[in-house]
Amino acid sequence: MRKIWGYFFSLTWLGVLVGLGVGLFQRMVSWVIGWSQAFLTFSSQAPWLVLVLASLLGLGAYWIGQKEPSAKGSGVPFLEHSLEEHLPFRYWRTLPMMLINCFLSFFGALPLGSEGPSVLTGGIIGMALTNWRHEAHSDWVAMGAAAGFGSAFLSPLAGWVYCIEETLESFRWRIAMQMAYVALVSWGMALLVAPPLHFSFSMVTPFGYHEIPLLIAIIIGSILLGRLFVWVLLHVRDWQATHWSQRNRLIALLAIFTISGFIALYVPAIGGSGGSIGILLEDMPSLGILIVFLMVRFVMIVFTANSGAAGGLVFPIFSLGLFYGLVLLEVSMGWFGYGGEQASMILLLSMVGIYAVVTKTPWTAAALAITFVPTWYAILPILFVIILIAFLDRKTHTRCLYDELKARMSLQ
Repeated sequence: MRKIWGYFFSLTWLGVLVGLGVGLFQRMVSWVIGWSQAFLTFSSQAPWLVLVLASLLGLGAYWIGQKEPSAKGSGVPFLEHSLEEHLPFRYWRTLPMMLINCFLSFFGALPLGSEGPSVLTGGIIGMALTNWRHEAHSDWVAMGAAAGFGSAFLSPLAGWVYCIEETLESFRWRIAMQMAYVALVSWGMALLVAPPLHFSFSMVTPFGYHEIPLLIAIIIGSILLGRLFVWVLLHVRDWQATHWSQRNRLIALLAIFTISGFIALYVPAIGGSGGSIGILLEDMPSLGILIVFLMVRFVMIVFTANSGAAGGLVFPIFSLGLFYGLVLLEVSMGWFGYGGEQASMILLLSMVGIYAVVTKTPWTAAALAITFVPTWYAILPILFVIILIAFLDRKTHTRCLYDELKARMSLQ
């Protein structure tokens, strides 16, 4: 009995530490983004300040990447690769360097998110606790990483499903029940310190039969755009690995920070991690401009993800889905005269649809969608879109983005 209570106490500590750690990280990210926006407002009269700041941030990110190579990217592929290959992992050094590098990315308005470092934070906390308990740490790292994911989105359901679908090596009921408890504890702790999410979706009425073509367009477009995104990102990374020198990487990083800074200054709707896309709903641009925005966003995310900057890919992937949803809305409302009453749900389904294709985690995508729209009659269209995407995408016989990135780490 004493051993059982000790194990329960350790699980509680895992949830508490992950929730507070990720919640505080999300709070600091919101502060950094606020400071970045204030700086951009101040520099609107002196654009050369953006160039100076971008140079300093790019040099800082390059220096961190040279000192600690594991402090680049989202952190998720590195964490999984280290566990699978049983590589030495200096988490006491990797985590702070990763978080500092993330703050540089967010202050520079790079199109990266905070969920990847949140998963890394949770996984490292789980690793540290198992080192303290002198136990095998794969399950605890899996639970910690999934709790970090759920805390980032303030969704214990998404964290629990993410653990089963992504981080666990194999499903076991015992670990699933433990993860449910850890997810609830970490969610409760994160609510105390994390800022509220900026996602706001609603579904006033159920989908009608005349809106089924929109759902089909979401499914087809999500698969095509998601697979194209993965293909381009990986081919750019392979090309860089064989043709670029360290000097080229520094120049590319400086260019990414500079271009991102000026985009955030002059076109804030397509800058940063994607939190300002809602501006477009207030004054919807033309179809041509939306397509250009989608293309610019696509290219920026691909090259930023391969630049060595730190940050997650989930929010950028969401932003691609949002832009695709805006294109669908403009076509359906402008050409066919319907779809406006379901605008919020169309954007949400496009967002999680592309995420499901890129990460091969359809049930996590469904859990996130249900979290964002907690309405019973929203569940049917969400499941309809996600299940069909999962079924059709499986026919492509492709791996998820994170597995491809891990495979490239093994070849290095």
